[in-house]
Amino acid sequence: MNTETQLPTYPTLRFFLAKGHLISWLCATACLLLGLYGSWATGHWMLLFAGSGLGALVGLLLRAFVELVQIIFDTLVPR
Repeated sequence: MNTETQLPTYPTLRFFLAKGHLISWLCATACLLLGLYGSWATGHWMLLFAGSGLGALVGLLLRAFVELVQIIFDTLVPR
């Protein structure tokens, strides 16, 4: 809290609300590209499937986290 008369601000929560979906897409794409690069560099095609599966899982989990932060922010933070 800044002072007793002002409401608290939550810059991290506001950042996740503003940029969370973009960050989730970027992380999922990075995992997919890492799997693609690993598959190309080593010649093991299973790394491509592992990277795509990991990218889907990371994207899903981060989007769920962003939505959870949205729910918490809407219900608990005064306006």
